[in-house]
Amino acid sequence: MVIGERLGFLFIHVPKCAGESIRELLLAPANGGRDFLGKHSTYEAALLRLGGSLASLESFAVVRNPFEQVLSFYEHLRKPLFVPHEALERQYPGSAGLLHPEWACELAMREDFPAFVRQAYGMSLPASAPPGAGRNLLRDSCAWMTGPDACISVRRVLRFERLAEGFDRLSGDLGLSGTLPHLNAAHNAADTRSYRARYDEPAREVVERHFARTLREFGYRF
Repeated sequence: MVIGERLGFLFIHVPKCAGESIRELLLAPANGGRDFLGKHSTYEAALLRLGGSLASLESFAVVRNPFEQVLSFYEHLRKPLFVPHEALERQYPGSAGLLHPEWACELAMREDFPAFVRQAYGMSLPASAPPGAGRNLLRDSCAWMTGPDACISVRRVLRFERLAEGFDRLSGDLGLSGTLPHLNAAHNAADTRSYRARYDEPAREVVERHFARTLREFGYRF
């Protein structure tokens, strides 16, 4: 999560939705952003910390087709994990984090994509999974954007599929400087664009259940 008091913004960093690129631009000195709470903290966590002052900020997040997002997450997890365990605990504190990357990386390296989806998001978590692992994987994107009343509360939701257009408008409204970099593109981006070929029917059904709200709210389909 990145906050910028001078320009008045709060960026909710939903995983695998161009967040690293946006974060770099917002943290540039000209834009005055700073890291706030955890990397993937939620709107509700920000509300608890900021209270009524949150209403003065332009809060925004990016949403992506969950079928493509989950595949991108899987491919990201399959990169070698060189981050020390202690650093992971600081970045993704178990008491508040929405991801458990160490265990998730092990699962992604061991299983093919459909099996990963079934185990991570279905009802067949392996015995090796740590406590709360089902909660700490990639959740429905709406979980990052809702307030205590469970309504989507961020002021602006940009679509990953039209990010350049949406972010240009946001930049103009906020007075941001610079252009959006592309830091964390998957090494097999062409493959994630053809995500349908990577799913089998059980894996598709698991994602439909797990990400039902994002699919419904934003009109995404397989």
